[in-house]
Amino acid sequence: MSIQRLHECQAAILQHPGIDVDQLARLMYMSRPTLYRKLKEITGLTPHELINEIRLKKAAELLADGRYRAFEVARIVGFTSQSSFGKSFLRQFKVSPAMYRRLKAFTTPCSGNCYEEDKTSI
Repeated sequence: MSIQRLHECQAAILQHPGIDVDQLARLMYMSRPTLYRKLKEITGLTPHELINEIRLKKAAELLADGRYRAFEVARIVGFTSQSSFGKSFLRQFKVSPAMYRRLKAFTTPCSGNCYEEDKTSI
């Protein structure tokens, strides 16, 4: 598997949020064992681990953006269970999705003139 094919694989995961390993193998025109072997060689991850990692990275981006709540992000990135999403996110980032969202909102720089934004909120 080339780097180009790996990028195609990552794009397929993002384009099809609910994708599973069998569907990914079909999209990549590979058998499941071939996909497993090639991904493991290149990334060190199993297809399932790669799918979850990509979903969670996308989830982190969406949470940092601040427009979506955790349950919405879970659905957008393809988790069928909010509980499963929360546990996976916590395992990956060592913080809950809701806390991650709050932390990112707190650390995101203000736009424009920060003094003016602060002044108007007093």
